[in-house]
Amino acid sequence: MVVLSSTWRVRRDFCEQILQAFSDYAGTHGEELLPTQFYDVTNVDNHSERQWEIHDWLASSRNIDAWVALDDEELIEGDTNKKYYSEFQNHVVKTTSHIGLTQRDAQNAVLLLKAQHKKKLND
Repeated sequence: MVVLSSTWRVRRDFCEQILQAFSDYAGTHGEELLPTQFYDVTNVDNHSERQWEIHDWLASSRNIDAWVALDDEELIEGDTNKKYYSEFQNHVVKTTSHIGLTQRDAQNAVLLLKAQHKKKLND
C-alpha cells in the first residue's frame, strides 16, 4: 500500500509521473513492487505541517500495523515536529531532495518496517 503525502499529490500529472517511476523500477526489480495507483493521499487542503498531515491520515485510518514515511521534509527535528515526535520516532527515513530516494533509503525503510512487525509480535 502506498499513501502519497508529497506536495506532488495535488496534481494528477505529477502522481502519474511517480507511478511511472515505480513502473520503471519494477521493470528491473520485479513486478510485485508495482503499484498501479495510490491507495490514498493525505488531505490536499492541509498544507500546514507534513508531520501533522501524516498523523491526521494515520489517525483516520484503521489496521495500520506498520508504516514508514519517506520524505525530504523534516518530520522529527524542530519545534513544529515536537507535537508528534514520539509517534514518528523509528518511522521516518529522511531523503535528500536533490537526490531522491536511494537504495540505502529503501533498505532503511524495510529495516524500520521489519522492526515494527517484530515489536508487534513480541508485544
